[in-house]
Amino acid sequence: MNNWMFRRAGAWAAALSVLLSTVCWGSTDRAPAPAQAEEPLGTQVTVRLADYFYPLQTGNQWVFSVRDPFGSWVETLSVGTRVPLFAGSEPLGEAYQLYGVADGGFWSDTWNDYWDLSAIGELESYGFDATGMEVRFSPPMTMPAQMAFGPVYTTVARTFLDGLDTGYQATWKIRLLGLTRLTVPAGTFDDVLVLGLFTDILAERDLAIFWLARGVGLVKSVSLTDSKSRVLSSYSVNGP
Repeated sequence: MNNWMFRRAGAWAAALSVLLSTVCWGSTDRAPAPAQAEEPLGTQVTVRLADYFYPLQTGNQWVFSVRDPFGSWVETLSVGTRVPLFAGSEPLGEAYQLYGVADGGFWSDTWNDYWDLSAIGELESYGFDATGMEVRFSPPMTMPAQMAFGPVYTTVARTFLDGLDTGYQATWKIRLLGLTRLTVPAGTFDDVLVLGLFTDILAERDLAIFWLARGVGLVKSVSLTDSKSRVLSSYSVNGP
């Protein structure tokens, strides 16, 4: 998951400022100024996170326009088949391979993410492959099947790098911020979940906001750490 900026001020600004400065970061850290969402619609008691995540079906695809302070490019994310995964010699099970391609015109890059849905409906991240690097989580990092608005959910896992246990404990902190309606180049989405996520993986920290449309997945995001932004340009989704 990565990140995007918004056009209109509104009720989200104050709420995000408090949330991100007191929950995702330590008391001695200061969060950057938050992004601002559009047309907040309120909240409900709980949501099923899998309803808003990328539908994990082979062949589904999303195309994003991405920008950071140094330039812009296009990313394509596609769901492949389920593959067996290992943390060193330790079998982790099978997960869907989501493979990404970045095209910057004069340069390109590829990566893989590994996600699955558990028998009880939890979203599971098994790790990722980036240029010259294989990262695996044991046990998988999880997002709960049902999550309420307000409380912070924390998940941790051992981190393996290129098959070796680093001794580093990866950490995610997740908080649901609300529901909204959002228009992006790919269309207008009436049921969008706003989620704050702090990640600490091998001492690389990020603080980001994600806008996830029911039945579609990520439609927009913004990293408050490095100002990288991502917006959905087009998609082809056939269901979970």
